[in-house]
Amino acid sequence: ETQILMAYYSPPNSGQLGVRTLDIASGTFVDTPLATNVFDTSVPLYFGQRLFVSYLNNTNQYEMLVFNTADLTIVRTFEFGDRFPSFFINKAGNLVLFRGLSGMFSREIYDIEIMELIEERTFQLDQFFSTGPIEAYLSAEKLYYQSSLVQPAPIASTPAIYDFLTNENTVIDLISILDDVRAEVGQELVLTDFDYDVENGVFLVGFAKSGQGIDFEGGVMAISENGTLIGVVELPFVPTYFIKPY
Repeated sequence: ETQILMAYYSPPNSGQLGVRTLDIASGTFVDTPLATNVFDTSVPLYFGQRLFVSYLNNTNQYEMLVFNTADLTIVRTFEFGDRFPSFFINKAGNLVLFRGLSGMFSREIYDIEIMELIEERTFQLDQFFSTGPIEAYLSAEKLYYQSSLVQPAPIASTPAIYDFLTNENTVIDLISILDDVRAEVGQELVLTDFDYDVENGVFLVGFAKSGQGIDFEGGVMAISENGTLIGVVELPFVPTYFIKPY
C-alpha cells in the first residue's frame, strides 16, 4: 500500500543484485544492495514486510535472503549448497522451508519476524519442488501441494497430499477429473490456479474455457481429499488467483 519494490542489477548484466524501495506518496526511493554473486534468481515472495529472494550464485550454490522492507535491512541469509530451496507461508504466518535433493528433504519452520528456527524434521518424498515459492498448504501433519507429473502429460501437475506421520503420499487423478469436467462444460479447459480450502477440506482448481466464441469465461472445480469431484462453479470471468484468508 505504501511501497513499490523493484529488483535490479547494477551495473547491468552483472551479478550484483539490489532492491529499489520506492515510496509511493513522495516518489523518493532508496537502493539497497542484496548480493554480489548472483547468477539466476527465482520468483520472490513478499509477506509481512519480509521479501524472500532465492537465487543461484556463480558457483552453482543456492542461497536465499530475507529482506525487511520496513527498515531496509537484511534479516537473514540462508545457504543451501546444491539443495533446492522451496518455501511458502503457513497459516500461522511463518516461513515453511524445504531443502531437497534426490527425494530427501528437510522441513524447517521459521518465525517470520526474527527468522529463528521453530521446528525441523526430515522426510522422504519422490517429488520435485520448484526452486523458490511453491503453492502448498501445511495443516497439522499433512502437506497439501501440487505433484509434478512426468512429461509429456496433458497437464503439468495435480493436487496431492503427503502425510508426515504415515509417510503416505496421495496423488489426485486430475486428468480424469478434467476430462469429466470438459464433457460437462462442453469446452476445452486450461487450468489456472490451485489452492486448498482447509475449512472445507477441498482442493480448488481454477480453469479458463478455451474455444471459439468463448470470451474470458472460466470456473472452479472443488475436489475432495479422496479425489472425488464435488462440484463445478462456472464463472463469467477467468479465476487466476485464490486469495488466502491470511
